This record gives sequence, C-alpha cells and structure tokens, in this order.
Amino acid sequence: MKYFIAIIFVSLTMTFFSQEKRKMIDGEEFIVHTVKQGETLFGLTQKYNVTKKELRDANTGLLLFLKEGQVVHVSVPLAQKTVHVVQKGETLYGISIIYGLTIEELTNLNPEKAKDLQVGATLKLKQSSSSVKEPKKTTTTDSKVHLVAKGETLYGITKKYGTTLEQLKKLNPGLTESIAIGDKILVPNGSREIEKSEPKVDKTPKVDSKLIQYKVEKGETLYGISKKYNTTVEAIKKSNPGVESLKEGDKLTIELPDNYLKDIKISLSDPILPKGNLDSVNKINPLKDKLNEMIMKETYSISLFLPFMLDKNAQIPVEVNKPKKNHPYSEMSTHFYQGVQLALDSLSLSGTSFTLQVFDTRNDTTTVGKQLRTNDVKSSDLIIGPFFEKPYKQVSSFCKSNQIQSVCPVSQSNQLLFNNPFITELKTSFPSQINYLAKYLAANRNTENVICVLGKSKKEKYLATLFSDEFAKAAAGKTSNYRSKPSPFSLTSYSSMKGFDAKLVKGKKNVIVLPLIEKGMSSSFFTQLNIIMTRSRMKGYEIEIYALENFLEYDEIETSQKMKYNLHVTSSSYIDYKDPKVIEFVKKYRAKYGAEPSKFSFMGFDAAFFHGVGLANFGKEYTAHYSQVRVPLLQSSYQLERSDKNSGFENQAVYILGYKDYELVKLN
Repeated sequence: MKYFIAIIFVSLTMTFFSQEKRKMIDGEEFIVHTVKQGETLFGLTQKYNVTKKELRDANTGLLLFLKEGQVVHVSVPLAQKTVHVVQKGETLYGISIIYGLTIEELTNLNPEKAKDLQVGATLKLKQSSSSVKEPKKTTTTDSKVHLVAKGETLYGITKKYGTTLEQLKKLNPGLTESIAIGDKILVPNGSREIEKSEPKVDKTPKVDSKLIQYKVEKGETLYGISKKYNTTVEAIKKSNPGVESLKEGDKLTIELPDNYLKDIKISLSDPILPKGNLDSVNKINPLKDKLNEMIMKETYSISLFLPFMLDKNAQIPVEVNKPKKNHPYSEMSTHFYQGVQLALDSLSLSGTSFTLQVFDTRNDTTTVGKQLRTNDVKSSDLIIGPFFEKPYKQVSSFCKSNQIQSVCPVSQSNQLLFNNPFITELKTSFPSQINYLAKYLAANRNTENVICVLGKSKKEKYLATLFSDEFAKAAAGKTSNYRSKPSPFSLTSYSSMKGFDAKLVKGKKNVIVLPLIEKGMSSSFFTQLNIIMTRSRMKGYEIEIYALENFLEYDEIETSQKMKYNLHVTSSSYIDYKDPKVIEFVKKYRAKYGAEPSKFSFMGFDAAFFHGVGLANFGKEYTAHYSQVRVPLLQSSYQLERSDKNSGFENQAVYILGYKDYELVKLN
C-alpha cells in the first residue's frame, strides 16, 4: 500500500501593527485589540504572531473563550515598536543597538530628549505617517509618491523602482530604515515599477529590523544559533550581557548583520561545465557521441522512503496551551523531504521532469516490504532512503533484484556495498575517515609526537589499529619523521588515564588521535586530560586532538574545552553559512516553509540535486559517470568510488574541521 503523506507547514510571517491602537502600560507598549464577533484566542495568536501564554501574561484572568467587545492587550513585537520608555541605566547607544538604529537616527527622532536622557522619557523609534509630507503635485515632475504597504522595506522599494537607497534619502531628508504602513515616500518620477515573479510579500518571511527576539529551543547552543543568522557568538553575547549558557525557553536579542537581507544571485540549478573543448561535450556529458547508448527519458520517477512515523505522532497526547509535539523522526524526515523538494524545484528549470513518490516506512520492515511490492516502486528510476539499517537492507536487496539505484544519505554498514552495484552511500564511513586522517597527519604532522588512543570496544580498537597501520605506510621513507608509527595508549577506565602524561613530549606538538565512538568514554577523556594538564609540571605542553565527527554532537564536552585542546574532527559534510549558495538556500527554505533548515534539509537537497542532475544528463546509467557530475552542493562533496565493478559506491570525501574563535572552519 502506498502512503500519501500530507504535511502541514505553518508559514512564519511577520505582522505589522503600526495602524493599531496602542497603549503604554508600565513602560511597555501594547496593541489594544477589541474582540470582534467570532474571534478566538487561537485566532489572535495567529493574527499577532504571539503565543497563548504571552497573551495570558499580558492579560490577567484571560480565559480560553473570548467575548465580543472584550479588550485584549497584545505585546508589540520588538521590530514593530514605535516608542521606548527609558529605563534606569540605559544609554542612547544601548537603546539604538536594541532597535537596530544608529545614534544619529535616534537623536533625529528625539532631538530634545536625546540631549538629556531621563528615566521614564518616551523616545520615538519610527517616523509617524505624517512625518514625510506628500508634496504638491504641481511643485515637481522629478518625483512621485509611493505609499508604504504591509511588509515593505526601503531595500525592497529601491528594487521595486530600480533606484538606490542614496537616491531615496536624497528625496526624503530624515528618512530612516524604520518605515511604517501608510508612510509616503518620494521615488524618482522617471523610475518604473519592476515586475517580479516572486511570491507575494505577505507569504514570504521578512525581517524588517536589524534586531530580532529569538526563543531558545531544547539543545540549542550559542554557536548553532549564530550560524542560523550568519552572525557570531561574540555578537550575540554583546546584545545579551551576562549570557554564557542557554536553556530551553530563554529569549535572546539577535542583531542581524547588515547584509542579512541582500539578494544573492546564485543559481543552484546550473551545473559546472568541465574545462576544455566544449565541442566535445553536451552540458556535463563528455559522451556526446555515445548518447544513443543511454536510456534517456523526459520524466524520471524518484521514490523517497522516510520514517515520518505518522502513526506514532497521532498517539502523542496534546498538552493544554502547549504546541503539539512531534516524533523526532518525523521532524528529521520532514526537513529532509523539504530539502528534496527544493532540489527538484531547482532541477525543473533544466527541462527534465521528476515525479516524487513519498513513503512512510514507520521504521518497520513489514511496512517497507508491502511498499516494495507496489508497481509504483518497481517502476522507480531512483530510490532515496530508508534511514535505518533493517529497512535499508530490504531496499538494497530489492534494488539489486530490480536494477534500481538506491541512495542512502546516512551512515550504513559498508558491508552492504559488497557485490551490489546498485547501492550508493553518501556518508563517508568511519574507516574511510580514519584512512584519510592517517594520510593527512602523515603528510602534515609526521615531525610531531603522534599518539593514538585505543578505546574499549572491538570497533574502536579496529579503527585505532587501522589508523596506526595507514599512518606508518604513509610516513614510510620520510627522513623527517619523529616516529615511524603512532605511540599507542589504551583507554580502559572512565576515571583514570594513568601513565598518559608519560606519553607527552615537551617541545613537540602532541597530536592525539581519538578514534572513539562511545559517548561516555569520549567525554571522560576530555575530563581526565584537563585534570592532567592543570598540573603545574605540565605547563608548556602543546596539545592538538583529532577525532571523528561524532564528537560534534557531544554537548557534555564544553566548547571551551574543545578550543583549549585544539580539537579537530573528520567529517563528510560541512555547512559554511557564509557561502552565497547556502545563504540563498536558507532564504528560499524560510520563504517556502516558514522555518529554519536543519542539517537534514541540506542533506536532502544535496542528495536529490546531485542524483537528479545525473539522471537528467546521463539517464538511468548515470552511476557510470559519477565523476562527471560536478554541481555546486551545499554541505557535501561527493567523491563516489567503488572497490570493484561489482560493488556499490561509497563517498570518500573527507573534511578536516577545526575551531577558530568558537566557529568550525574547514582546514583541508
């Protein structure tokens, strides 16, 4: 049975309230809303983009049901506030930072009060609608009047009329970034309104202020939040004095960088052409003379197997006045699915059509078995997923029998690759990461004191042995080696690393390799290392640690500790939030889904985009031409290889990541 999945996405749109009646209560600005017939508490939360709790906090005794004529106070969002009441200890500079204004703009809006700032003084934050006067039409033919609409920004108006911000400010002396609905702004008369094919403004998330308020979710860190908004940990701390650690529900003030809303003209759908004589290529296809050998189609079918867990979600109880909770697999799958959809949207520009069939695996082998027996799946050109081992074994066997390529974007046993050319694993396995790391350190750290830590489990010991053997091979024959092979140390206890200090060498960089998988032992190593290194006799010893990408998920290890001991990690993925392609993707994702993309969103985009380009250019036999599929991806670099012609493909690409000023940066 095929499961058609309907997923409801709630767009996060910003509502502008400048024309509502407002009231100051104890120094806070509120919108005064009079309840109309049929209005509900839920309706008000949607209209004003607030929670029921926020409404109840602002209105003592507010019940579940509202009465017609009842007055409800709604706290004005930071970006839409028109006034600020000065509190004790506040300065013009501090207030300007909160609202994304310059001191000059704040002073121009409040010329008298700014001279001698007093506690309790009310400062204007925006121009009133009448502050920009409409000129008489007979006085000039060089300009015309634009009436500010809901959701508009100065930047958007310049693009609409093909003018510049400088020209607008020249025509409108005293004009600031803080504009409101109904403001009248002069624009050049010779300019014409530019047609756009983009979604309507009210359906696209906008940030109309340089400052936003952010509510911390469970497990979030300052570093992770800084990456969401293309800012830094230091900038967030500056806007939130005293904040060092976070807990769920904390509210942060985040200052957005100046370029946050700039349009970035990057097309994710354009493949990179190979260098050389273009007469011999067809787009990225170097086999123009052999196209008749390929199975080319106008439409390709992709089946997506994901654990949406819709049955489990239906069983999660709804708590009063709290948002509906979702199964964690559901959230993961939804983000991945949304990334796939954006990829297929981009690919549609190439002229090739794709049909997407989505199946809820429920992480259940019986369910997957039934889905694999359908004709829809048997006629697929590509299968993406499932995520988990047992269902994926079923799919890999099915794909081998039916000669359909299966792509798995998450970690799976590379034993499945043996004798099955219809499997592609996009996540670089730990053995492959260790193999790369050994060669990297043999080339870059062979003159230093390299120590390899052996864990307790069989797999950890295997990885440690693999590293030592590969390092020795790669370093063989070099005359500058400090050691011919790494110095081993067995980690057998959570509470002691007796004898480890004897492995360290003063005057050399002590390069410690941690091929550890078990979480408790990994965090324990850092604890014990810190105890050792705080001893007075260890002063002057230099430490540099290399570990696998699982260390990035260990919140038990403080970021300060990771930086103190120069932690590096291997990884098959890296998201550079300053990359124009990533910035554009985030903007498109927010616009379409009203949410922040997760790592699974990027993962879904890359997997679908890369293989979609392969199908569009090479047909169903595209895996034979993996090396020619060169497209701009977001978080991955696919170097897909196989050990022999009968085996599946595994990604061999590895990034070396290190910390710099609380940020992870790519080093290789």
